[in-house]
Amino acid sequence: MKTTKPVVAKAIISGKTYEGEGKTVLEALENIRVPGLPRAKLILTVNQGGIHRTRIFQPTIAQRLFSPSPFVRQVALKNTATLFAL
Repeated sequence: MKTTKPVVAKAIISGKTYEGEGKTVLEALENIRVPGLPRAKLILTVNQGGIHRTRIFQPTIAQRLFSPSPFVRQVALKNTATLFAL
């Protein structure tokens, strides 16, 4: 049986770090919990095994990723997950 390493996503907003973990990139991004709406740039890093990718996002994208609206959040998460194809 093949075991896959979990995907770890780390978000840095205004110097504070938030992490999420899952089987896929989308799951890991969904598991990041940020209190309130971010109003600063977002540095997002996704690691799986030894492979990692880092992207910097503008505040509007950060607000959509952690929006209280489920529809806005899902669209932003899906679009962001495609940037981190590992």
